[in-house]
Amino acid sequence: MPARLVKAEQLQRKARLINIIGFTLVLAAAVAMAIGLVWSRIADMWVLHTLEVQQTAQTLLISTRDAESALRSFLLSSDPDDLKPLDSSLEAARSELNKLRSLTADNSFQQARVKKLDDLLRAKAEQLSKGVVSAKEGQRDAALAAINSREDRELLSGIREKSKRSSPPSATSSRSDSREPHSSDTCLAG
Repeated sequence: MPARLVKAEQLQRKARLINIIGFTLVLAAAVAMAIGLVWSRIADMWVLHTLEVQQTAQTLLISTRDAESALRSFLLSSDPDDLKPLDSSLEAARSELNKLRSLTADNSFQQARVKKLDDLLRAKAEQLSKGVVSAKEGQRDAALAAINSREDRELLSGIREKSKRSSPPSATSSRSDSREPHSSDTCLAG
């Protein structure tokens, strides 16, 4: 067999090998890109989840403040219509608390925070209810004392703190109950 034919045959084998190696590298790059896209999507989902938890906690705090504002407004104006938003605001806060409970169901640390927040919200609702009763009975000073007391401020501060302090998960961290809170002042996150 002539040397030229042997050389041509060797070049053809090398070309096939180079094509196979090239195809394999392109395939590996495509797989790596697909894996990167999946991880990016997971990270995006955690960011969206964290934002949803933060928004829910903020809405809970706003609803609680709205309930207190309704009582304060009633005490200033003596207009019974000013009390109308009180019950709906407390119901909205309760609804947001239940949503927080659901959003953080996979995290026992956050569930403990939600439980404390639940206790604080119940105490706040009871305090507002007593204020309404006192105001309706003509005991305006007692009603004012209830919502201007140190206990009132501590309850609202407690609700604010429990709804804002916790550790949002990073996109790359594992979702386990053993996570310790970070020292950040970000919102509850699941």
